[in-house]
Amino acid sequence: MKSIKENSVKTRRQFAETFKREAVQIWLASGKSAEVIAQELGLHADRLYAWKKPGSVADLQSQLDTALRENRHLREQRDILKKR
Repeated sequence: MKSIKENSVKTRRQFAETFKREAVQIWLASGKSAEVIAQELGLHADRLYAWKKPGSVADLQSQLDTALRENRHLREQRDILKKR
């Protein structure tokens, strides 16, 4: 009879590219640490850091779009505060 350890096989979870991109976008746009976002998503923070590394033009464009949106939002907030 085999022991439980011999029968248990660890399998790696695989994530879709869209999930990876969205997880990184959530992390970068939130202003929270990678550890907090990873915990919320049920991941290890090192996964987010690995997924953040740009691998294609689409990834870079996505990061640029996120940064531009955040920049626009911050400018709007600044302008509102200036009017007070």
